[in-house]
Amino acid sequence: MLSQLPEQAVNSVLVRLGDVCRQTRISQNRTQAEQAELAEISLRAAQNIESGQSGQTAILFKYLLSLGLLEALYRALPDPNVVSPLEQLAMEKHKVKKPQRASRNRKSVAESKPKWGDEQPEADGDS
Repeated sequence: MLSQLPEQAVNSVLVRLGDVCRQTRISQNRTQAEQAELAEISLRAAQNIESGQSGQTAILFKYLLSLGLLEALYRALPDPNVVSPLEQLAMEKHKVKKPQRASRNRKSVAESKPKWGDEQPEADGDS
């Protein structure tokens, strides 16, 4: 589904969700009109949901709630505050490795070379 264009992906999800709603409603032995009344939405809105047509999200959620499917949808959504095991592994993989031993203190090349004005006067006694 990820290879589809966004509109196609959304339509695929809506159609599948509509199929699940239809099958769940039928398994609960309810008509579309009964289910719409239970969900407190119009019959036309219920028909649109089951046929995979887009509509208002709140209406869709009411319908899913009336079918007992809203909680399942909620559980399927990842919690943004929880790090998944795969994300944890990726974070550990890209961490900077801890040093295995202490490093020596090294003077930098710039510190070891004399700078202008640092010269020491020679003590040759000619002054």
